[in-house]
Amino acid sequence: MTIALSPLVFEPAKIMQLYRAGETTKICDEYIALMKQLEKQLYITADAKQLKEFNDRASTILYLFVQNDFIIPPAYARAFVTTSHLLANLISMSAYETADGALCHLLSMENNFVKLLVLYSCYTKPIINPDQLFGAEPQLASMWWQNYQTAPAGSLSEEMHKSMTMQLKKPPTNFILSNIMTAPLYFQCIYYTEGSEEKPIKEMFNREIKRLAKAQRPIKNYAEKHKIAIVSGRWQPTTAVYKSLYPLVEALKDKYDLTLIHFGENEDQIDGGLFNRIKKVSVSKDLMTMDLRQIELNGYQLAFFTDIGMNAESVYLSNVRFAPIMATGYGHPVSTFGSEIDYFIGGAEVEDASLAEYNYSERLVLIPGIGATPVNPKYERKCVEKDTFTINCCWTAAKINYPMLKLLREVIDEADRDVRVAFFPSWTVSRYNNAIPLQKYLSRVLDHRTTVHLDKKYHEYLELLEKGSITLDSYPFGGYNTVVDSMFVGVPVVSIEGGQFYNRAAAALNRRLGLDNLITHDIESCKTKLLELINDSELLTKKTEALDDVAHLEKVLLDSPEPKGFSRAIDYLIDNHDELKAQDSNEPIVIT
Repeated sequence: MTIALSPLVFEPAKIMQLYRAGETTKICDEYIALMKQLEKQLYITADAKQLKEFNDRASTILYLFVQNDFIIPPAYARAFVTTSHLLANLISMSAYETADGALCHLLSMENNFVKLLVLYSCYTKPIINPDQLFGAEPQLASMWWQNYQTAPAGSLSEEMHKSMTMQLKKPPTNFILSNIMTAPLYFQCIYYTEGSEEKPIKEMFNREIKRLAKAQRPIKNYAEKHKIAIVSGRWQPTTAVYKSLYPLVEALKDKYDLTLIHFGENEDQIDGGLFNRIKKVSVSKDLMTMDLRQIELNGYQLAFFTDIGMNAESVYLSNVRFAPIMATGYGHPVSTFGSEIDYFIGGAEVEDASLAEYNYSERLVLIPGIGATPVNPKYERKCVEKDTFTINCCWTAAKINYPMLKLLREVIDEADRDVRVAFFPSWTVSRYNNAIPLQKYLSRVLDHRTTVHLDKKYHEYLELLEKGSITLDSYPFGGYNTVVDSMFVGVPVVSIEGGQFYNRAAAALNRRLGLDNLITHDIESCKTKLLELINDSELLTKKTEALDDVAHLEKVLLDSPEPKGFSRAIDYLIDNHDELKAQDSNEPIVIT
């Protein structure tokens, strides 16, 4: 069903009447109203009436865009370009599906620049050289470049995956950040390629953020050794960041004066129990800086970011030196590559220390364990009968990618029994109206053998997860909390181990349980392992039995050394920061 059922604005008959009357600005106002509606009115499925609405709006927009006398006024160019992801999904929900035909038409027309930027997305064929766009108008082209891969829930076709990875491998030389809003590209640039391909993109964003931050009012710090700031826009009990890092922060409570620096939404859900005070910072109305008045005068010796990249505020703050020592960790487990962050606190059990200087611009600090704490879902198993072999894919939208979908398709084709796939993409799949396009693409790639579970409460999700036969971890950006969930409902996890924490956590958890042979190291060996488990029911039963003892799971997974190690790491950094900086080294620091 749909979340809201209001008829869509931008009614075709009215729009065509305005077009014949030459009322371009009124058409643009109607268009922006439609984009705002599509930002809030989210469709999970659509009936015949709604599909007609999609078709009518898409056809009207595409018709207007290929008319020589319909020229988007300069005052509207920015709004059109920055909402292009919403239009892309409207077209994808319609019978037209892509704007390829209109783009080809536009290439031969004059006054087409803004319209090209609006229609050209990773849904369309790569028919335009981005260098030409930046040569024409760098600022508008920069907005387009940030938005290019925002619309879909992952890379859903071979061509789309190639286009998205190509964008990430070649950041523009004359990129201009027009305001501090870096999401979602800063966040998503690590999801489709393994390694540090995101480094030049993050360096570019950091450089531009620092340029904009020069207008920020100066921050005065009078560091007091016992004062620490915890920086988070995700400190609500329902978030994965909170669940995996709460015990670590809790370990600091009795020895440090803790302040939560919060930003973002859902303020009423913040858990302030560990903190002496909560400070609020926010993006300025003009989106050019942040309102940092509550921390402009502060006494923090160290600031720990629970995550960086999940929102623009965290990226901005990571580039503003407001404490002598700044560190981050596995809330969003990637390097910032060039911000003001000094240290990255990770787990000795999961990191490949030999890759530290390649994986991180920050100095890696290794604490005992994985570096984050598994959370017990406290689920009572239903012990359901599993009549169908189902592969669980607990992948948020950005983790869905074509190479993994191709792997699933090959497994379906080569297995000796019928195989189904259940996707659990969470709320992230519907935020830009990309739920319907996602389901279309998955059905095509996987021959309608998929179920996409949307808008499920946590206990419902766990019940559905238990019905699966096996869970396939995402790759190259793997899971952590979802892996723990699967283990606690009794479903074994097959993973591909890479070189970064985000694709090594599942392997580390499997090793703790003695399930080393569920760890693979590339897509081909992963396919072999999946087929082996599908075709050999006795082997799968043995793997499942290793998860039968919940008390054993709790002891092995939850009795972790991370909180004490994290506390010792913070102590060490505060006591030795000056000496560590003088070393001018990126060699990992090991906390025992």
